Amino acid sequence: MTEANFMALAQKCHAELQALNKIADKGYKYTIGITGPECSLTSSNIVLKGSDEPKEFTLTIEQCASSMKMTEKQLLEYEANFKVSRTDVINEKMCNIMFEYFKKHRELTREKDALGALMDNGYIQKRYSIGSDDDISCQTIIVKRKGYYYLMEVHGTRATSMGLMDFDPTISNWQD
Repeated sequence: MTEANFMALAQKCHAELQALNKIADKGYKYTIGITGPECSLTSSNIVLKGSDEPKEFTLTIEQCASSMKMTEKQLLEYEANFKVSRTDVINEKMCNIMFEYFKKHRELTREKDALGALMDNGYIQKRYSIGSDDDISCQTIIVKRKGYYYLMEVHGTRATSMGLMDFDPTISNWQD
């Protein structure tokens, strides 16, 4: 074996060890012995030591999403909103930020759904009144309930405030 072949083989083995080091290093110190048919001809002992500082933990966005029990719909929404791909590699800090985002997103979605349910049971869409706020002579409101609009007359001399309204649509008489 010529010296040039030997150096090429040694460089190849060293490159393979460096690639292995990048994959396996979790901050541990270790020694790797070179063995095998291609590397057994080396006469030098190459010793690699892991650094004292731990390597940064990385994972794909899909792995991070899976650990959070995200649905496929949520993952697609995240990809669209942040213009990322599920195969993008992120670090542990970014995964924690993603977790906090979805924790808050789920909380807001629950609140929105609860408010939507309340609004679905009756929400004043428009108010028409004749007179001043403290001396109303006639007041009519349009209320949307479960997709239907109701035209209602309001009794009293004070202005009705906008917002939620509870009523029974099967009763045509005055209701409290």
